[in-house]
Amino acid sequence: MRTIRADLVGPIVVFLAAVITLRRAIRNAPILSLVPPIINVSDPAMTMSMLVDHAHVFANRPVSGFPVNFQPGNLLRSHSISTVSHGRLWRALRCNLSSGVLHPSRLAAVSPLHRDAVHALIATLSGDGGGVFVLRDALHTAVFTVVVRMCFGDGVVSDGELRARGLAAASRVVRLRRWRWWNHFGGAFRRIIAHILPLIAARRQQRWRSQIDGSKVDEDGSLFRRPYVDSLLDLRVPDDDNDVDDNDGSDDKRRRQRPLTDHEMAPLVWEFLGATTQTAVQEKLHQELMAAAGDDNDERLLRDMPYLGAVIQESLRLHPPVLNIVRDVAANEDEAAGVNEVVRYMMMVGDVGRDGKAWKDPGEFRPERFLAGGEGEGVGLVPGNKEVRMMPFGVGRRHCPGVGLGTMHIRCFVAALVREFEWAPPVEGDAVDMAELDALFKMMKTPLRARITPRP
Repeated sequence: MRTIRADLVGPIVVFLAAVITLRRAIRNAPILSLVPPIINVSDPAMTMSMLVDHAHVFANRPVSGFPVNFQPGNLLRSHSISTVSHGRLWRALRCNLSSGVLHPSRLAAVSPLHRDAVHALIATLSGDGGGVFVLRDALHTAVFTVVVRMCFGDGVVSDGELRARGLAAASRVVRLRRWRWWNHFGGAFRRIIAHILPLIAARRQQRWRSQIDGSKVDEDGSLFRRPYVDSLLDLRVPDDDNDVDDNDGSDDKRRRQRPLTDHEMAPLVWEFLGATTQTAVQEKLHQELMAAAGDDNDERLLRDMPYLGAVIQESLRLHPPVLNIVRDVAANEDEAAGVNEVVRYMMMVGDVGRDGKAWKDPGEFRPERFLAGGEGEGVGLVPGNKEVRMMPFGVGRRHCPGVGLGTMHIRCFVAALVREFEWAPPVEGDAVDMAELDALFKMMKTPLRARITPRP
């Protein structure tokens, strides 16, 4: 039997687990302190208390320190679900995403999209029988293709058009390493929005044609029915962006709603597009995959594979996709002067996952800790209401809504890659460089290169 190096499985999982944490400016917002006081929090119990027990206080993410104007006139108070202030507008946007596209009952419809993307990825990597590959771009393209089809449906944009329009590089903008590069980001973001706007118009036209000829838009042959753009076209948000207490008797304010403009939808679309990605370990995982019967990309089947789940959880515990979770809390408000003074709290995600009080040998990669009888049994990717032991997708009311879709991407692609190929370093005996680059999300400082051999 061949000797198989499996210290590559974790890096593959990390590649697929990037979670968008972009911070965008609010037009005409109150002035913020340029350098607010910052408090780092590494203690899991304190993190639990802040983000769960006192969620109403720690509910707002920071506003970016740069202005990005996408069109004249008034816009949403923020440009994404990730950064919009907690309130009625955030609830409308988040509920539309969570109850529609990302609802667990709808994720089964993603399986055909995964099947197409997995087959294309395997064909690319197989080449002339394997070889040494840099995996980042191939994995990025595979996941991004799935998300684009979920967003726009089929027939609006082809893979060739994606590359021509530059959308394939859209989510790569989040590789910016320093906040002082935001001005460059602003220009790139405007160009990306210019590419997305025609796609929204094309989907609207497609829906209009379906209504004219009497067909139903969700039966137009798309593998993924009712794409995310459709939900945005149908969504109505509060006309008054200011939050209103649901119990304050302001029925008239709650009834005033309006559709989103194309320029408001475009940043939400981009947010959606950017949001998803040891010998014994690899062999044990391969044996579990080969022992399973059924569709190779059946999400329900993959979800019931305990060792696959343990490998993913252990990888995300050690290498969460984000550096920290940031919350701004008002310390002093002067409405007359239009000034808000805030204190910025940074919950250190990596420190929580490697806390020696919660984990035995926290720096060691050991998936078995998440199996039955292990110290991590019952620990989820999104912490429950009892304790925080790891939080790669956040915690509390503003945890990442795409955790289900993101882990589904990871399961499908990792399963396919381990099932179809044996993995080893390019040079026998070399170790994988796991040094991290702290950008808007974490990634490997040196892109993973691996020698792959198709399995018989």
